[in-house]
Amino acid sequence: MASRLNVISHIRRRCLSTFLEQHTAPNHAEYVQEPCRCSCSHSVVGLTGGIASGKSTVSSLLTQHGLPLIDADVLAREVVEPKTAGFKSIVRHFGPDRVLKEDGTLDRAALGEIVFNDPEERKWLNGVIHPAVKKAMVNRLIGYWLRGEWCVVVDVPLLIEAGLWRWVGEVVVVYV
Repeated sequence: MASRLNVISHIRRRCLSTFLEQHTAPNHAEYVQEPCRCSCSHSVVGLTGGIASGKSTVSSLLTQHGLPLIDADVLAREVVEPKTAGFKSIVRHFGPDRVLKEDGTLDRAALGEIVFNDPEERKWLNGVIHPAVKKAMVNRLIGYWLRGEWCVVVDVPLLIEAGLWRWVGEVVVVYV
C-alpha cells in the first residue's frame, strides 16, 4: 500500500484496545496484537471509514487474528438475492422488465440508474434494504455470541450516518 494507513480508535481501554491502538505505521501487521484475556462480556465493535480508506485491510487483519466480522455490504447483497423477500419486493415494485437480467438476477446497473435519478425511489429502496440488513446483522451477531465469541466486528461504511453506532460499544474509524 503506497500511503500509510492511519487508524484512529475511540476505544475504552478494554478488550479491543489490545487489538487496535492509535497508530500510523507502514507495517500493517503492527495494528493487530494478541487479544486480552479479561472477563469482559460480549463486545461489538463498529468499523467504519471512507472509500479507499483501508477499511478492508483492517477488516482482513482482524479476521486473520480470529475476530468474526459482519460486513454490511455483503449483507446488503444477500438480502436481495433471488427468492428473498427483498428481491421479491424490488421486482414487484419496479417491475421485472426494468430490474431483472435475462438470468433472473437483479440488474444492479439498471436499479442504480433508477434510484440515483429519483430520490423517492431511492428512499423506497433503502426502506426495503436497510431493515433487512439490520435484521441479518442481529441474527449473525447472536449466532457468533452463541458460539462463544467474545468480540464481533461490524463493518458498516455508513455506521454513523445510519445511526448504527448506537448498536456498538466501540467505534473504530479508518482513514488515510
